[in-house]
Amino acid sequence: AGRIGKRVIEIARGFSMDVIAVDADPDEATARRLGFRYASLEAALGQADVVTLHVPATPDTRALLADHAFALMKPGAVLINT
Repeated sequence: AGRIGKRVIEIARGFSMDVIAVDADPDEATARRLGFRYASLEAALGQADVVTLHVPATPDTRALLADHAFALMKPGAVLINT
């Protein structure tokens, strides 16, 4: 839920979407203000109908969503990798 993620959250909340964010450094004040909640990556993947990914391509993030992550996703869930 960095700069881009927070903007996507604002847009999603405008459509009354229930938003779950994943962040290494959760900002609970922002979560309350924008009306979303934080969860672990595994929990979020298991609940989401739409997953948007907003991370730079680094050695730490290259395998962020590998086979194990896709196996956790709901059937029919959509991944948007920006």
